[in-house]
Amino acid sequence: MDKFLKLRSINGLSDNWLHDVRVTLENYITYVGWPIDEVETLDYLKQLQDKYSTTSYRKRVYQIRKFLAFIHIDWASNIMPPSEPTYLPKRITKDDINSTLDYFEGNQFFKQIKAIIMLGATSGIRAEELYQLNIEDIDIENSVLHINYNPANGQTTKTGINRISFFY
Repeated sequence: MDKFLKLRSINGLSDNWLHDVRVTLENYITYVGWPIDEVETLDYLKQLQDKYSTTSYRKRVYQIRKFLAFIHIDWASNIMPPSEPTYLPKRITKDDINSTLDYFEGNQFFKQIKAIIMLGATSGIRAEELYQLNIEDIDIENSVLHINYNPANGQTTKTGINRISFFY
């Protein structure tokens, strides 16, 4: 397993993701034992399916299947993770924004709260990225946000790359 994880590491997986993969594989191996058995594996996967959401289950199945292929288990190719569920993001309406602003009306930090709400609502950036913005990342004159991927500085993005976003 260590060799498998080292190879995954040099593919650029984050330390957190590698940790999650390790835990997934350790739990799997603890359940099925050695030698790895197809029937036990299918039982284990069924338990995971009953325990997790489709997205979480899919990620675990994918990692287990990759590991099994790595150790040359021929039946691993028969394990098919479910399709990714369709995700429809909630559309934020003007009424939603106004309702949120009304909720904070009268708060001593209302101006700051309003600025954050409006920046998040008009730029489309993820909440975590919004929290990680530094003052130099905001170009008010050009209505541009610089979303940085710099884990050493506490800035992460879902995609692992820098990008820009615009706001009104």
